Order: sequence, then C-alpha cells, then structure tokens
Amino acid sequence: MTDASASFARLPEGIISGGSSTPYRSYDHAGRAFCWEPAPAEGCARFAFDIEAKDCAGGDNVRAAFGLDRETFLKCWTATEVAAKLLDRPIHLFIKETGLFKPTPAWRPLRSLGIVRPRAATDRDAPSPPENIWIRSVELADHFAAVGFRTRG
Repeated sequence: MTDASASFARLPEGIISGGSSTPYRSYDHAGRAFCWEPAPAEGCARFAFDIEAKDCAGGDNVRAAFGLDRETFLKCWTATEVAAKLLDRPIHLFIKETGLFKPTPAWRPLRSLGIVRPRAATDRDAPSPPENIWIRSVELADHFAAVGFRTRG
C-alpha cells in the first residue's frame, strides 16, 4: 500500500501539486493537476486559479500576436485566465475584448494592472474591468501561476 500523501506536494501560496481537494483547480499541458487552497476571506464571492508549465508548447500564434517572449506571455496568460474565470467569460473572447493583463507578484486590483494589446489592435478603449477583482502571480520552479478573488458588490 502506498502513501497517498506522496502523490502531492504543497507549493508556495497554498498551491498543491497533484491535489484536487478544492474546486480551484488547473491542469498544465501535460495533464498534471494542481489546486489552490485560498485562505478564507470574508466578503469573497469567488476564487480562481490558473497554472501553466514554463516548458509548455503551443500558444505561439497568440503569443506572436502580442509580440511577447514565451515567459512574459505565460505570465500574462495566467493572470488573464484568472480574470476571465472570475468574470465567467471564455478566455479567447475576453482576450479579444481586453487584451492580456500584466501580472504582479503582489495582490493588486485588476483595474490597476497594465494591459498588453495585440499588435494589430485598433486604438479603441478596452472595457474597464470591475473594481472588485484582485489578482496576483506566483512563479514556481517549473510553472507560472496566478490566483485571484472577486469580492461581493
């Protein structure tokens, strides 16, 4: 009989490799499961989590449209994916409407994050994100991750 705890590892910021103990899950390109155990916070209506392996292939067409190197793109992608999840929007539609959000390792309101627009974008203004979404990025040894929450109101 094997020890079940050997299949998962606790990583920084409440991220668990191989876990599925919370509904806040994400899978990398190789199908490895990760989950996030957010600290309980009063007033939070929703949480979201995304993770991407640093060595993942793919996404080159989207990355090229934004003119970003792979590392910067993956960091922006995870932050934007979390924002889309918190707003209950499909990621590809969300990116088309707003662009990619520039991540930060500190908790910041989504509204204060910079936006990377595609090279071919027009000068039209992207819709302004709501004030009640907070996101932070986490760099792990082999992955980039982003976590976020949406407060009520």
